[in-house]
Amino acid sequence: MPKDKPIYEESIHYGGQVKLRFYPDSHRYYIDDAAEALDNKRLSGVTTYTGVMDKSGVLIPWAKGLVTKTAFGSRRKKVDGKWTVIRDESMPGVLKAGIPYSAEDLDEIAARAVGASDAVADRGRDVGSFCHDWMELFLRAAKAGEELPPVPNVPFDPNKEEQVAESATMQVSLQEFVRWFKSNDVEVIGVEEKVYSRKYGFCGMFDSICRVNGKVYLIDFKTTNPTYQYPDGVYPEYWAQTAGYHIAYVEENPDFKFDGHMVWNASKKVERFSVGINTEVEEAIDWFKQLHAVKTSIKFFERKMSKGYSK
Repeated sequence: MPKDKPIYEESIHYGGQVKLRFYPDSHRYYIDDAAEALDNKRLSGVTTYTGVMDKSGVLIPWAKGLVTKTAFGSRRKKVDGKWTVIRDESMPGVLKAGIPYSAEDLDEIAARAVGASDAVADRGRDVGSFCHDWMELFLRAAKAGEELPPVPNVPFDPNKEEQVAESATMQVSLQEFVRWFKSNDVEVIGVEEKVYSRKYGFCGMFDSICRVNGKVYLIDFKTTNPTYQYPDGVYPEYWAQTAGYHIAYVEENPDFKFDGHMVWNASKKVERFSVGINTEVEEAIDWFKQLHAVKTSIKFFERKMSKGYSK
């Protein structure tokens, strides 16, 4: 189902004055813009700027938790307001009681446990990319008035139980999206469009613009899992990301008006499709501008302090 991607994708902006090239494999953007004296200039994407936000408060405990699950088959859980360690039947653990492990065995187990978070993250990116490709096909078909493609089976390794379960869950989540789409009045206006901000010097690519029940939204599609704090899997930083796309799109299309931003999230771990809506667009735009300023300052001093710097 996923199509073969070209070496780069080219789009024209600002009435033919700008040529943008996007390289899918490296996720890099290059710009030709004579008005800004840019010739094959590499520019950062929106997520480079939103990436300055500190997510360690969530990611570090998650990674540590995977280490204990992988090695010991246990995890932390809040019971009666207190954290305790319980057995996790979904992952029995590598270490077994009563077995005399060699130093080499323990090194291998440690490497596997420490690398668990990387393996999960890689798998998550693969699943996300697959589902994004299907979503693009779905939305393009809807925009063209063509037959909508069926929900796909997410590829999985049959020898890995967690991937088998994840694939089944993901399919249900995508089916929930299709039901939501068909039960609402959705007009697809744009799909997978690149944007370029001359004023702020960044690029990006949003998933869609749709008119939903009469209101126009800039939309980003996610496949993130829920947490206790964010049960729909829609996280605050997503609104900074959509704001970046908004800034660049409206800069090039000043007469276009958005009523808000949407996040469509199909969970990999819970059979659920969730819709997040942000109508506090100006606040999100201010937030992205602040992140842009911080990252720009970081880049400046990184260059200034690096070897070979010259004014």
